[in-house]
This record gives sequence, C-alpha cells and structure tokens, in this order.
Amino acid sequence: MNLDRRAFIIQYPLKLSILPLIISIISIIHNESPVIAEDQCKSPQGIDITILKQGIWSFSSKTGCLGVNTTSPFSNCTISISFCQPLPANWCGQQSNDLSVCVKTFNGTGQNETISYAGGSFNPQPFALDFTIRGGFQATFGATPYTPPGGSATNITSQAMFICNQNSVWSPALIGSINNTIPDIAKPSIVFKDGHSLSMTFEYYGACVTLTPAEKLNLLSAGSVLIIIFFVSLTIYFLFGSVFNYCRGYRGKDVIPQSEFWVDLPVLVADGIIFTCRCGKSESQATYDSI
Repeated sequence: MNLDRRAFIIQYPLKLSILPLIISIISIIHNESPVIAEDQCKSPQGIDITILKQGIWSFSSKTGCLGVNTTSPFSNCTISISFCQPLPANWCGQQSNDLSVCVKTFNGTGQNETISYAGGSFNPQPFALDFTIRGGFQATFGATPYTPPGGSATNITSQAMFICNQNSVWSPALIGSINNTIPDIAKPSIVFKDGHSLSMTFEYYGACVTLTPAEKLNLLSAGSVLIIIFFVSLTIYFLFGSVFNYCRGYRGKDVIPQSEFWVDLPVLVADGIIFTCRCGKSESQATYDSI
C-alpha cells in the first residue's frame, strides 16, 4: 500500500468525525439568530425601529419591579424586552413561553433571591403611533399571568412608550449581540400601576417622526397633451383621407387629401413670414420715373 492511500485511510474517519461538529455549530448559530417574518413587527409611518429589532434590550430599575413585598425596600430588578421576536427559551425561568417582557426581581421578598416574572407575551405587531405623548410611539404586549407575593393570581399587560429625543441613540453592545443594554441617556423608567399594568418609558431617537416627501407624479403637461392630440389627429386625417381618395380613383399626389393646400403650404408659410417681418407693409411700385 503506498503512502498516499494510507494517508487517505487515516484522514477519512477524521473528516467524518469533524462533520457532526460543524453541523452542531451551524445549528447553534441558526437557533440563536431568530428570523423575523416579513409580515411581523411593521414600523409606523415615519418611525425608525430598525435598532429595536436587533436582539434583546435590558435595563435596571429600583422601582416598579414585579414581585416586591412592601416590607422589602432594598429590591431592584432587570427588565428584558424583545420587541420583534419572543425571548429565548428559559430566559425568564419556567415562565418563558412565548414572552416578550421578563422582569427579574432581586430581594423582592427580602430573601436575597432573584425571581423571574413574565411581564408581557409576544405581540407580532406591537408598534403603533401614540399621539398622547410628545412625538412618539408605543409598543404593546399581551397579557400574562402574575401572582404577587402573598396575593392572588391576576393578569398583567405591558406597554413601552417611546419619546422623541434626537440625542438618545441606541446601539448594540457588539455587532450581532443578542443581549443589549438600553443607554442611560434614554432615561428608562418603569411603573407598575394598579397591580395589573406595567408601563415603561424611554427616550429614543427613532421616535422623532420623519415625514417622507410625497413622490412627484410625472404627469404630462397640457402642452404635451395638445401636441399628442394634434399629431394623432393629423395621422388619422392623412391615413383615412388617402384611403378614401384612393378608393375614389385618385392616384399620385392627388391621393393626399386637399393636396393643393399641402403643396402650396411652404409658399404660404414663406409669405406669412415676410408679411410679419414687414409689419404688414407691401413694397410700393413707382408708376413714374423720378426726375
């Protein structure tokens, strides 16, 4: 057995063992990069939501957290929002079933533990213009079950309101990163109202409505329409007139309708130009010789 054949026999199983690893890596990348359907997460007119579609956006707060006992003042929470696709599995504990908002509260019950709460279910069309705030829009998420510490079960809904601020630029932490942090310049805030409504507010440059100019319609001018009508009428006149004269037995130049007029037309045009240039005056012919 030559050396090339032995090298092939040794390398072939090695290549087969690497193949499952490559397939696994491709599968992991595919699963961590959710694809947004074309009919989902549409932007209101004039609003830029491009950056909001990129992964999960999180911020921290010491107020408005879910699952906080009134006897535990030293609590805080991290709120994670996925606007255009559901949160990944197990992101919000065992409650991460088609969720878009997750609240992870630390020390809410005074036990120095972190508990995850579902804050809003996935909505394929969350964005809409909001005319109650100064130049912005809102994202609304569906209801999810919630049981407060020592309380009874209920449902809560979540709403994120975006206020126009040209300086509040959001950017991902890393290119292709799935977990991003909402910048402090956005002034993120959260309020838990009436025990069943979670309201978040952010300042965001994309909330500044930009009106796109209307497309200019390339309509024909009145003069162009008249010229088209003139030449079409002239063509029909010559075509049908020539056919009519030919059927009546005319031949040669007599086939042209009103042929005498068209033959004399250049002379008539020249006379008209001369008449115009002389302002209507004709040359006077002397009837006698001057002395």
